Amino acid sequence: MKSASQTLSPLALQAIAQGVQTLAPGQALTLRPARAGVLRVQRGALWVTRGGPHGDEFLRPGQCLPVRAGEQLVVEPIAVGGTPLQRVALDWQARTDARWSADVARPATELRRALRDAAVAGRRLARGLLAWALHRPSPWGEVG
Repeated sequence: MKSASQTLSPLALQAIAQGVQTLAPGQALTLRPARAGVLRVQRGALWVTRGGPHGDEFLRPGQCLPVRAGEQLVVEPIAVGGTPLQRVALDWQARTDARWSADVARPATELRRALRDAAVAGRRLARGLLAWALHRPSPWGEVG
Protein backbone atom coordinates (compact mmCIF):
# COMPACT_ATOMS: atom_id res chain seq x y z
CA MET A 1 0.00 0.00 0.00
CA LYS A 2 1.30 3.45 -0.91
CA SER A 3 1.76 6.18 1.70
CA ALA A 4 0.17 9.62 1.38
CA SER A 5 3.52 11.09 0.34
CA GLN A 6 3.65 8.65 -2.59
CA THR A 7 0.09 9.27 -3.83
CA LEU A 8 -0.48 13.00 -3.17
CA SER A 9 1.08 15.95 -4.95
CA PRO A 10 3.49 18.21 -3.04
CA LEU A 11 0.82 20.94 -3.08
CA ALA A 12 -1.74 18.58 -1.54
CA LEU A 13 0.74 17.50 1.13
CA GLN A 14 1.45 21.16 1.95
CA ALA A 15 -2.28 21.85 2.22
CA ILE A 16 -2.74 18.94 4.63
CA ALA A 17 0.19 20.15 6.74
CA GLN A 18 -1.36 23.63 6.95
CA GLY A 19 -4.80 22.29 7.92
CA VAL A 20 -6.46 23.17 4.61
CA GLN A 21 -9.66 21.24 3.88
CA THR A 22 -11.27 21.13 0.45
CA LEU A 23 -14.90 20.47 -0.42
CA ALA A 24 -16.16 19.56 -3.87
CA PRO A 25 -19.47 20.96 -5.16
CA GLY A 26 -22.28 18.91 -3.65
CA GLN A 27 -20.22 17.92 -0.59
CA ALA A 28 -21.12 19.13 2.88
CA LEU A 29 -19.07 19.06 6.07
CA THR A 30 -20.32 19.25 9.65
CA LEU A 31 -17.97 20.94 12.11
CA ARG A 32 -18.18 21.03 15.89
CA PRO A 33 -14.79 22.28 17.10
CA ALA A 34 -13.58 21.45 20.59
CA ARG A 35 -11.80 24.83 20.78
CA ALA A 36 -12.92 28.26 19.62
CA GLY A 37 -11.28 29.46 16.44
CA VAL A 38 -11.66 31.01 13.01
CA LEU A 39 -12.87 29.38 9.79
CA ARG A 40 -11.25 31.06 6.76
CA VAL A 41 -12.18 30.58 3.09
CA GLN A 42 -9.15 30.49 0.81
CA ARG A 43 -10.82 29.65 -2.52
CA GLY A 44 -14.43 29.44 -3.70
CA ALA A 45 -17.55 30.52 -1.85
CA LEU A 46 -18.98 28.78 1.20
CA TRP A 47 -22.51 28.46 2.57
CA VAL A 48 -22.42 28.16 6.36
CA THR A 49 -25.44 27.06 8.38
CA ARG A 50 -25.15 27.78 12.08
CA GLY A 51 -27.48 26.83 14.88
CA GLY A 52 -29.19 29.43 17.01
CA PRO A 53 -29.88 33.04 16.05
CA HIS A 54 -27.03 33.26 13.52
CA GLY A 55 -28.78 31.41 10.69
CA ASP A 56 -27.06 31.09 7.32
CA GLU A 57 -23.99 33.00 6.23
CA PHE A 58 -22.10 33.16 2.95
CA LEU A 59 -18.33 33.55 2.85
CA ARG A 60 -16.15 34.48 -0.09
CA PRO A 61 -12.37 34.00 -0.48
CA GLY A 62 -10.44 35.78 2.26
CA GLN A 63 -13.44 36.06 4.58
CA CYS A 64 -13.37 34.60 8.08
CA LEU A 65 -15.95 33.40 10.54
CA PRO A 66 -15.28 33.26 14.29
CA VAL A 67 -16.62 30.03 15.79
CA ARG A 68 -17.22 29.23 19.46
CA ALA A 69 -16.08 25.95 21.01
CA GLY A 70 -18.79 23.30 20.60
CA GLU A 71 -20.79 25.33 18.07
CA GLN A 72 -22.13 23.20 15.22
CA LEU A 73 -21.71 24.36 11.62
CA VAL A 74 -22.63 22.76 8.33
CA VAL A 75 -20.59 24.11 5.40
CA GLU A 76 -20.81 23.49 1.67
CA PRO A 77 -19.65 25.11 -1.57
CA ILE A 78 -22.03 27.53 -3.28
CA ALA A 79 -22.04 29.90 -6.26
CA VAL A 80 -22.41 33.47 -4.99
CA GLY A 81 -22.59 36.70 -6.99
CA GLY A 82 -20.34 35.88 -9.91
CA THR A 83 -18.24 33.28 -8.08
CA PRO A 84 -18.81 30.00 -9.96
CA LEU A 85 -19.58 26.81 -8.09
CA GLN A 86 -16.17 25.26 -7.52
CA ARG A 87 -14.12 23.26 -5.05
CA VAL A 88 -13.75 25.28 -1.86
CA ALA A 89 -10.52 25.47 0.13
CA LEU A 90 -10.89 26.45 3.76
CA ASP A 91 -8.76 26.30 6.85
CA TRP A 92 -9.36 26.22 10.57
CA GLN A 93 -7.23 28.16 13.02
CA ALA A 94 -7.91 27.35 16.66
CA ARG A 95 -7.67 30.40 18.88
CA THR A 96 -4.40 30.60 20.68
CA ASP A 97 -4.22 30.71 24.41
CA ALA A 98 -5.09 34.23 25.60
CA ARG A 99 -2.04 34.28 27.86
CA TRP A 100 0.26 33.38 24.92
CA SER A 101 -1.30 36.23 22.96
CA ALA A 102 -0.83 38.74 25.78
CA ASP A 103 2.60 37.56 26.94
CA VAL A 104 4.28 36.71 23.63
CA ALA A 105 2.40 37.42 20.41
CA ARG A 106 1.38 41.01 21.14
CA PRO A 107 4.84 42.11 22.37
CA ALA A 108 6.43 40.39 19.36
CA THR A 109 4.16 42.37 17.04
CA GLU A 110 5.00 45.59 18.89
CA LEU A 111 8.74 44.83 18.62
CA ARG A 112 8.43 44.10 14.88
CA ARG A 113 6.69 47.47 14.38
CA ALA A 114 9.29 49.29 16.49
CA LEU A 115 12.16 47.71 14.53
CA ARG A 116 10.50 48.64 11.25
CA ASP A 117 10.06 52.23 12.47
CA ALA A 118 13.70 52.30 13.63
CA ALA A 119 14.85 51.11 10.20
CA VAL A 120 12.80 53.84 8.48
CA ALA A 121 14.21 56.47 10.88
CA GLY A 122 17.75 55.19 10.27
CA ARG A 123 17.35 55.51 6.48
CA ARG A 124 15.95 59.04 6.85
CA LEU A 125 18.83 60.00 9.14
CA ALA A 126 21.41 58.62 6.68
CA ARG A 127 19.82 60.52 3.77
CA GLY A 128 19.68 63.71 5.84
CA LEU A 129 23.32 63.44 6.90
CA LEU A 130 24.41 62.80 3.32
CA ALA A 131 22.40 65.75 2.01
CA TRP A 132 23.75 67.98 4.76
CA ALA A 133 27.37 66.91 4.09
CA LEU A 134 27.06 67.55 0.36
CA HIS A 135 25.50 70.99 0.71
CA ARG A 136 27.15 72.53 3.75
CA PRO A 137 29.36 75.60 3.20
CA SER A 138 33.10 75.15 3.32
CA PRO A 139 34.74 76.52 6.52
CA TRP A 140 37.38 78.25 4.29
CA GLY A 141 34.88 80.14 2.24
CA GLU A 142 34.89 80.13 -1.54
CA VAL A 143 38.20 79.31 -3.11
CA GLY A 144 38.86 80.79 -6.41
